[in-house]
Amino acid sequence: MKDRILITTPLKSTWPIDGEPVLFLGEWCKLFSQQHLLLNMDYKVVPYHWDDRKKLNQDFFYLIDLYEVILQELSEKLNLIHDVNHSLRYWRILVGPWLLVFIPLLYDRWESLQKASSSFSISKTSVLDYANLESIAFDMSHFEHLMKTDHWNHFIYSSILNKTKLIKTSNVKKIPPEEFIPSRVKPSNSQSSRELILKIIKGLSNLLSGNNNIFIIDSYLSKIDLLKLQLKLFQFPALYSSPEIEQTNPEMKTRDWSLPTSKGESSFEIFVREFIPIQIPAVYLEGYEKLNAKSNTMPWPSNPKLIWSSNTWYAEEVFKIWSAKKAELGVPLVAGQHGGVYGTGLFSMPADHELKICDYFLSWGSKKWDSSKNNNKIIPIGIFKKYKKRIEKTSVLMISSDLCRYSNSLVSLPMSTQCLEAFDNEFTFISLLPDYILNDLVVRPFKYEYGWSYHDRLKDRFPKIKIDAGEDRLENLFLRSKISISTWNATTYLETLSLNIPTMIFWDPEHSEVKKSAEKYFDILKKVGIFHDNPESAANHLIKIWGDIDGWWESSEVMSAKDIFIDRYANNKDLLGKLTRALQESAN
Repeated sequence: MKDRILITTPLKSTWPIDGEPVLFLGEWCKLFSQQHLLLNMDYKVVPYHWDDRKKLNQDFFYLIDLYEVILQELSEKLNLIHDVNHSLRYWRILVGPWLLVFIPLLYDRWESLQKASSSFSISKTSVLDYANLESIAFDMSHFEHLMKTDHWNHFIYSSILNKTKLIKTSNVKKIPPEEFIPSRVKPSNSQSSRELILKIIKGLSNLLSGNNNIFIIDSYLSKIDLLKLQLKLFQFPALYSSPEIEQTNPEMKTRDWSLPTSKGESSFEIFVREFIPIQIPAVYLEGYEKLNAKSNTMPWPSNPKLIWSSNTWYAEEVFKIWSAKKAELGVPLVAGQHGGVYGTGLFSMPADHELKICDYFLSWGSKKWDSSKNNNKIIPIGIFKKYKKRIEKTSVLMISSDLCRYSNSLVSLPMSTQCLEAFDNEFTFISLLPDYILNDLVVRPFKYEYGWSYHDRLKDRFPKIKIDAGEDRLENLFLRSKISISTWNATTYLETLSLNIPTMIFWDPEHSEVKKSAEKYFDILKKVGIFHDNPESAANHLIKIWGDIDGWWESSEVMSAKDIFIDRYANNKDLLGKLTRALQESAN
């Protein structure tokens, strides 16, 4: 077997310059913009360890169990460090979102290196010399930025290799802080007139809503529906937001501690416990006192009877610590669904987390879908978004998505390199369409670019294709479409189905596994041509119905299948009435 130099990221300063055979750790190393560099290279790529989805499913449960053990240990340590005595639930709400991403992320990097080492002959790999402090996030929002960057992931791979000695390493150069990773982007001081007016309205509503019994923040409702709901609840309408916090820099002297290890633990479990003190975001350690003090100054109700949020349980540190303290006082916490996968995806760490931290969970369907002990927390409500009536039907809208090149939280969706296979399925679908359909096709990529260069790949394959890269609101694209085509188990197909917009769905069920309880509902959609498990079937069906899309959609068979599905997963009946009753009952 030929010796190869391992390359862990696309950072060219770590690539050999003398034409030696190389081994890419994954497809994330091969940027689309660098494909010309590969033409004369002798290279291989390590198969992604989670291409074995059975292993992924097993690892999901292993990592959930490990998270629970380490969360308990970390909670006890943070109580000791900060001289407090908060509950496990308090720390789950505050630090849990970071830990629930960090542990699977480390495991993924660990397993990738293990697979490379065991499957190939590797002579060495180059590592960059980083200062530990530069790799530490300030808060969860900053961490979410860091974990997507090549430098930070190279640092993680290097740290694992330095610990395990799996592969011989050679240092290339020391990386100055400004080259490593940009600091958290600070908000601009300049504000548009609309933003200024909204800020004034929020400030006034905060002052006048101090006696509100039900605190609602980032509910996923439109502003109009939020206003109507609060009037139904007989409380002053308020627009709340969680502020950013003052940045606190990490210090290594405050990180000279470790989590307990015991006999029988794996090398990975020992590494995680040693690495958490080095990597835990500063807001939970050096900045904890400032965060706690900030939460005590918020112009929010002092004695709410209930707290509801759909989108604020992850990166909004002030809200998290404030709600965690209120929960310890007995205030019920309500989480709300804010996208797809809930109830349909086979596994989802974010969904599990939200169900564990809340007292009640407001779902988009009309039925409870969780079979665990958390099932009694679920209150079926309906989809929280509403749109205007449809206008002219001019386009075929295909809505794509994207996920990070470097995997993090575990969800039953395409992960890391599997995104490229999802893109290939979309491109196959497009390639099978005749010109008379292609002329009406508009592709809407995901709003965030995660490094796969989807837009460039699409244009390279189909130079004349129409792409809406965010120029128009997704709502307007929905309302102008003859038919909407969704290619991921995400939010959009639930929204278009609930709006009664002709909808088709296709994805690879091998990379988007659904719950056993959901299979029969997707089978119902499949029988009438709404759901397809391959791009060829989807393209053939669109060609078949092209002459009379509305006739197909409005047929009794299709309407019945659609209604059965949305009743289960995206109900749209009496939303505000059900919300009002659920919140009032949960607050009593």
